[in-house]
Amino acid sequence: EVGRPEVPYVRERGGTVLGECTIRLMGTSNDPPIGNAGTKVLMAMDGGVIALHGAEKTSWSRLARTIPKMSSQSELKAEEASGWQPGDQIVVTGSKWDRSEAARGAGSGLGTQELGYETAVVDTVNASGFSGDWTVTISSSPFQELHLGREAFAGGVKGPQTFTLTDPRAPGPQWSAPPGVPLELDQSVEVANLTRNVKVVGEVVPPEASTGQSFGGHVMVMKCSDCTAAGGFGRFSHVEFWNMGQDTEDGLGRYPVHFHMLKSEGDGQYVHDCSIHQRIKRAITIHGPAHVTDKNNVAN
Repeated sequence: EVGRPEVPYVRERGGTVLGECTIRLMGTSNDPPIGNAGTKVLMAMDGGVIALHGAEKTSWSRLARTIPKMSSQSELKAEEASGWQPGDQIVVTGSKWDRSEAARGAGSGLGTQELGYETAVVDTVNASGFSGDWTVTISSSPFQELHLGREAFAGGVKGPQTFTLTDPRAPGPQWSAPPGVPLELDQSVEVANLTRNVKVVGEVVPPEASTGQSFGGHVMVMKCSDCTAAGGFGRFSHVEFWNMGQDTEDGLGRYPVHFHMLKSEGDGQYVHDCSIHQRIKRAITIHGPAHVTDKNNVAN
């Protein structure tokens, strides 16, 4: 247990600086396995509990003002950024029109430039007064890609950027609206914070020479198929998972966060406002249980 839902593990409490808590998962695929869970694992079963609760912060928000392409802009305006700190790593998603560029997904091997998203490091964070937006300056390289934001109408009334879905470059039949009724879509991109003060980190090891595959850590909350005892219990809020997942020949079920075959015992278990990045295989896998809650998480 690190922190509690009502008393999360914070950077400072009562004048005492608590800083960060990092759980490091170490090992290689050659290590002896722990039952059916393999190795390099943080696991709960047979009534075991994993409860990790970091300092609260906004997991992701919307970009309030557009960042033009090649603007060399070193700040952004987000609708919400409470809890963000200098040194936090953020990611701003892209605004790609060409489906051949953006719709192929992360599995295509495309890099950040092709997908249009960019990462940055926070320098300062300030609430912006009347508008209700937050100004975030960055200490890393300025933004280069186009990132569409929610624009403000006259008089300070907030409203989304919109467009009519009649893109002539799109193949196949076009969507059409009834006469006088435009189809509109909010194009403002997401701004996500990847940094948390409670971390679960898979030790970095070189790709295995024989297969070229990577071997990170993994978290498993499970119930074995022939057990009469209760399954495991997992609650995660505001936790950062880094270098997680196992891409090996027998890596089935080795995901960053995995709820496995809990059946009716998932009630009250959750993952929320967490980040999963530099992940090796998937992100959050809910396999078999009912009622496990997954919300406001970021996977990059």
